[in-house]
Amino acid sequence: MSNRDFDEIHDYDYNKGFEETDITHNEISADNNLNKPSVINEPEADNSRSLFSTNGDNNANANVIDNETAMNMIQGSAVNTISIEELRAQQNLPMGLVGGILASILCIAVWSLITVLTKYQITYMAIGVGFAVGFSIQKLGKGITPIYGVIGAILSLLTCFIGNLISSVCLIADEVNISYSEVFSSLDSDTIIMIVKETFQFMDLVFYGIAIYTGYICSIKSDPK
Repeated sequence: MSNRDFDEIHDYDYNKGFEETDITHNEISADNNLNKPSVINEPEADNSRSLFSTNGDNNANANVIDNETAMNMIQGSAVNTISIEELRAQQNLPMGLVGGILASILCIAVWSLITVLTKYQITYMAIGVGFAVGFSIQKLGKGITPIYGVIGAILSLLTCFIGNLISSVCLIADEVNISYSEVFSSLDSDTIIMIVKETFQFMDLVFYGIAIYTGYICSIKSDPK
């Protein structure tokens, strides 16, 4: 190496060269960050676990509600059973029968009286007979069993039949100018059958059926109070 070359190397401004080629620490850090693979931050798994799950709470609440409902049903059934037993103890079949018979006699008298006064046979009075007989049996008998309804239906039918028969006899007596007492005293089974056949109408069956139904329904006590 010549002296000239040595002097050029010696005179080289090393600081300038380093400044030109200097790479700051920040640039190096930035470059390193760019070269690093990107990492996606995943949410941390919640390792905490509840001692009682939501489904478990719901099931527990449902079980409590079901138990309360069952208890209410059992208590309601017990109350109903006690109420029915009390009603059965209050039943009085003889008084119910007496009430029904008295109501039947009253209805026959009213039916006959209206027929005599109006000179007209009112068959649809049978509807009122069923209500009157059944109501009397229910109030005096306080029955809740079907036997009371059967008694009411039978008495209602008999009341309608007798009331209709007496009305027919009264109309016949007025027509032939014979006293009521004379006509009734001469009645026998054959005469009664003949009068029933001559005065029978299809609507009689309809009204008798209504009387039987209302007599049965109204004779049974349905309200536990």
